[in-house]
Amino acid sequence: MMIKIGQKQGHSSNFKLSSLTLKLMAVVTVAALAGCANQDKGLTVGSVSDDYRARHPIMITDKDMILDLPVGNFPTRMTHQAKDTISGFARDYMKSSAGQILVLQPMGASNSHKAGQYANLVANALASSGVPRHQIAVSSYETETEGGAAPVKVVYTALAASTGPCGVWNEDMLANTHTNTNYENFGCATQNNLAAQIANPLDLVAPRSMSQIDATRRANAIKSYQDNGAGL
Repeated sequence: MMIKIGQKQGHSSNFKLSSLTLKLMAVVTVAALAGCANQDKGLTVGSVSDDYRARHPIMITDKDMILDLPVGNFPTRMTHQAKDTISGFARDYMKSSAGQILVLQPMGASNSHKAGQYANLVANALASSGVPRHQIAVSSYETETEGGAAPVKVVYTALAASTGPCGVWNEDMLANTHTNTNYENFGCATQNNLAAQIANPLDLVAPRSMSQIDATRRANAIKSYQDNGAGL
């Protein structure tokens, strides 16, 4: 004997189970798609270079070297300290530049007349320090603020090594470390300090030629080796 009621009940249970399964599958599919969408919005790891030397390279460019000299109340006399400062600046100029060195007096300042007198003293001090007269030029510059006192400027152009600008903090990368990469400003100060210590910027371009051999020093070294180190 066939029991149609039992078959009907069983058929009804199977139908309900299939509906629940479909709903679960739909939820899982939506969650998977949402996960893909979140991945598309993620950060690109390695967008900031790990090599700070590539991110903050040392550049060699022409740079204006400027010395500001206060005029003071006695423009026809120069102190020993001022002479020493000018002498050091002149040595740097002769070592690193072949162009003119300018002595600039301010125009439109309250001390323009005194500055003109003092500029002549500065030019004489440069010549006394070894700078050829034909490379010294006395001129003027416009002051930014009229009416105030302004210094006499000594200016020349030379090659200089530098990097930067440093201090770029687009975001708080010290706290935001989930990308496990260097922050943008990392290494900039180190590169900038290294550039400031380089005596000859051209050393970064190519090595210098070797100096001549000191024959006396070489002979002494060989004799010392023969006397004391031959048996080692």
